[in-house]
Amino acid sequence: DISGQNVDWIVEDFDKNGSLVVLCDFGTITFTDASASAGSSTVVLTNGDIVDITQASEGLTATTIDSSTSITVTYQ
Repeated sequence: DISGQNVDWIVEDFDKNGSLVVLCDFGTITFTDASASAGSSTVVLTNGDIVDITQASEGLTATTIDSSTSITVTYQ
């Protein structure tokens, strides 16, 4: 059972000296064959939450769950 655990597929911005750096235009990134398991329990993407990147109230990414094992993140 993996309840209460976190599984992440991450495209993220970071900060330097306490300020966010400019997020580069990375185009589109697709994670495929993505799943997590522990014992006989498996977590698939369709059960997850999407958290897109925003800076100064501006959305910088758009994320779609393509299937139970594929997710696409696009720079906006």
